[in-house]
Parts: sequence; C-alpha cells; structure tokens
Amino acid sequence: MWLPGLAAFTVSAFAAKDVRVDFKLNTTDAYNAPIQQSRYYYVYRPDNLSISTPVPMVLVMEASPNSGPAGFFHRKADQAGFILISCSFSGNSSGTPGTG
Repeated sequence: MWLPGLAAFTVSAFAAKDVRVDFKLNTTDAYNAPIQQSRYYYVYRPDNLSISTPVPMVLVMEASPNSGPAGFFHRKADQAGFILISCSFSGNSSGTPGTG
C-alpha cells in the first residue's frame, strides 16, 4: 500500500529542477567608482540530456526579479533537449534600475 506513494516521491525528488547560481559582479558607477553587485541566474538541465555531448542553450531574460525561473520553458527544454538559463536583473546596488 505504501510502495506507490514512495515510488512517486522518489521520481519527483530526482526530477530536473532549477538551480540558482549566485555571483558578485565587480563594476563601476557613473563616476568610475568601483561597486560590487549581487546577481544570480537559474540553470535548468533536463534529466535526459547527455553530460558528455554539447547541447543548445537558451537564455531567457526576465522582466521582474520576483517572477522566478522561466518555468513555462521547462516542458520545451525537456522535449527539444536544451539547457535553459533564466536570468534575473534588478538594476544595480546604487538603486538605479536598468543600468549596470
């Protein structure tokens, strides 16, 4: 009785998912003073892709930093066999949107 539930949990626990990658961007402001910005992106790699063979990559720029990964592309990535990179942006550390 408990085996079907366990099998469903096992499959979903190892399913492909977005992996967040955080990094620091070292740049300068409008006056050439150094600033450091916190940035991140998500990588989605379908389970059926070969690790040893090059595959296409699709880069998705999102309009809102709060919208999360581009989940609606997951099904297409699974079907067509590409890696999905979902970028988020929110301006720069000085609060100026869309620059830097």
